[in-house]
Amino acid sequence: MKSRQAEVYEWALGAFGTVASDPHERAMRFVEEALEVGQATGISLKDLEGLINRAYNRPVSGHPCREMAQAQLTLETLAERWGHDLSVAADEEFARLKSLPREFWQERQASKAREGVALHPADVCRVTFQQLREFAAKHDGCCKVVKVDGLTQLLSPDDELSRRLSLWYYFMSDEPESFPYEKFGIERPT
Repeated sequence: MKSRQAEVYEWALGAFGTVASDPHERAMRFVEEALEVGQATGISLKDLEGLINRAYNRPVSGHPCREMAQAQLTLETLAERWGHDLSVAADEEFARLKSLPREFWQERQASKAREGVALHPADVCRVTFQQLREFAAKHDGCCKVVKVDGLTQLLSPDDELSRRLSLWYYFMSDEPESFPYEKFGIERPT
């Protein structure tokens, strides 16, 4: 059985496209939601300024997973204090999000991109077939593979190239000429 985390990630890829796999973009969306939680619970902009200064004047921890876990635990503590069952609320919210059409999410992303606070799908870099082959060779056995709409997506969050786009894996088949290069904005090899 697929975890909710994996299911949400696959939904995000379907709703937003490859821009959803960009770690910086995902972190920005998390910060945006965290700010909205603060706003909804009475945190002022002045309070936030102090927190931002404190956080950014300290050394970077270098442990994104640990920071994510601490953020989740802090959110769970806040939810408990407010009397909310976060697991139930997240399931209900995810069901609501899935009910909205893909076009809604793409326009929302494009609107944020126009405001300069999000990536636009066109900002996801294009790569050559040779770059894809070099990436796959370099990361043999070190990548996460995720199925999305029948395609296998290759992800490695600590690599600069994969931070900027989702790599589609079936170009590695015996018939790379069958790969729909144009659909994914990839230059067809000559």
